[in-house]
Amino acid sequence: MDIIFDKIRESGGRITAIKKALLECFSENHCILSFKEISGFLEKKNFKPNRSTIYRELDLLRKFNVIEKKEISGKSFYEKKGKHHHHIVCVKCKKIEPVLMDNFLEKIEKDISREKDFLILNHNLEFIGKCKKCN
Repeated sequence: MDIIFDKIRESGGRITAIKKALLECFSENHCILSFKEISGFLEKKNFKPNRSTIYRELDLLRKFNVIEKKEISGKSFYEKKGKHHHHIVCVKCKKIEPVLMDNFLEKIEKDISREKDFLILNHNLEFIGKCKKCN
């Protein structure tokens, strides 16, 4: 986490107690988190910030390129930056899990970019279905 702290400081940011707690939250959870899950984590750590404070801190962490915001099934989630991956979403229990696609999609993306003469900046892919428990 020291590398992240250095990155934030180099970008002109301060390391506050709430920022440390948020970074701990994202370090302990290796998939996407809803605002409600993040708030619950902070409450367990005895923080009682208001919604705007949490959103402001999340926006700062996004600005410092530490986390990213994702839209999955029409809802907003936050996730620690890392290896690009996709998600599977259960329509019944709403469970979301990461899926790594290795280099398979990278080749397709390069082909599309070349064929369409189009600079692809990012893409989203989610698989919707039912998990084993709900099937």
